[in-house]
Amino acid sequence: RKPCERMAESSKTLARLALLELCRSWHPSRSLSCLPLELSRLVWEQLKANHALEHQAAAGDHDAPAAPMPCALMFPLVRDVWRASEMDLSDGGRWITDASLGALAYLDGLASLRLTLCRFLTDSGSAQLPRLSGLQALDVSWTELGDRAAGHLAGCPGLTSLNLTGLGGLTDRGVASLLPLRRLQRLSLASTSVTDAALDYLTYYTRFPEANTDGARGVSDLRWLELSNTRITDTGVGKLVAIIEDGSPYGRVFKQLEYLALSMTPGVGPPAVRQVRVKYGFDAPLPNAQRTLAKSNAVALEASNWVLRFRPTKERQLPPPDRTWEATRLVSYVAAYTREMSAAAAAGPPPPPPPARSASTTICWTRSSPSWRSARPGALGRERWSLSSRRRTSWCRWTGYSHRRSASLASTARTPPRASCASGCTSPPSRRCASTATTTSTRTRSTRESGLQRRWSSFCTRRSTCTRRSSAGTRSRT
Repeated sequence: RKPCERMAESSKTLARLALLELCRSWHPSRSLSCLPLELSRLVWEQLKANHALEHQAAAGDHDAPAAPMPCALMFPLVRDVWRASEMDLSDGGRWITDASLGALAYLDGLASLRLTLCRFLTDSGSAQLPRLSGLQALDVSWTELGDRAAGHLAGCPGLTSLNLTGLGGLTDRGVASLLPLRRLQRLSLASTSVTDAALDYLTYYTRFPEANTDGARGVSDLRWLELSNTRITDTGVGKLVAIIEDGSPYGRVFKQLEYLALSMTPGVGPPAVRQVRVKYGFDAPLPNAQRTLAKSNAVALEASNWVLRFRPTKERQLPPPDRTWEATRLVSYVAAYTREMSAAAAAGPPPPPPPARSASTTICWTRSSPSWRSARPGALGRERWSLSSRRRTSWCRWTGYSHRRSASLASTARTPPRASCASGCTSPPSRRCASTATTTSTRTRSTRESGLQRRWSSFCTRRSTCTRRSSAGTRSRT
């Protein structure tokens, strides 16, 4: 062979060995910032082959189907190599959930996101959208979002295009929460429940600039405004010309407005449409759309493709999105992330460890101290003075306490009840006194302890008497 051929073959062998070593020591924290896109395709194919072999070895079947790739293996490529400025997930309405929005936060450079017809998205899940710092265009048309989601979208200051078509839960309050989006240029409110108050909110800080003290509110740079199939009337459309311009009334509120759609708005009459059309210099370039106003035919066609005024159905489906190789890999990463998060949520949190079981405690006395203590039954010896089994059973039946609740009884009675006789003796009932007296209850510091003490004292009064051993060794009994 020629030397150049041997060198080319050896370089391929070295590249193959380097690829195998890279995939063998793969870790989610590995940095791939200098990896070219073409090499990332080879790495991806090798990772899939290694994962398939590991799955077949674990299953013990060489003909087992390949398992889906976990998102942990894909994360280094998603973080450092794969890039996509636009992502269309309109074909994922059956599996896109709130967890999918968490995966989008790891996609660097994402500027445009389309989530049309993703019906499993909720208002609480939309709180993750502000994590997309570079987001400029967002389409959430025909989803189940509402006013709360609009409040979360206000945390995306870089938005220039926002499509809210078909949001049944969107009202005037949700439109008012969009005023912090100062860079907004395209806004669609078609097929929603907005009224004249929505236009009042959108034009307020432009008509009254002195009210915008901090300069952080208002959408004065609006270019496209879609209001088809809404509940606005002539009063709301009149807000678009309710300003003094060059000393004359009925001026333009939005100086850069190029497109305005008022189709299917029965509350708006022809005089109001004519007034806006003349003031803004609009035309009706589209056939059979006299209320779709635009400054040029190109703008009207582009805006008509941007907005879906009717909900997609089986007969009127969305066209399949056109994705690049990188965008397809990113969609598979979002699907893997959603699948794993859903499985973790279905499994639930891990069960807490079982509490340590301690032996049941019993209330007893000791010779060293006449106070009550909690001790294990097995540790009771002859040196301890304890209640007899018969009396303890009687006490539990009379008071309603079970024998198993002796531990809680001991913790409740911090200062144990004692039987005291007339001579001031506080010895246990098992000891004998020389004088005979009726047992009485003594006050304790808490109400619960005193109640327990009264029960114990009354029980002792009915069942026994307190005696003390006399000097002659005789015992007296009542």
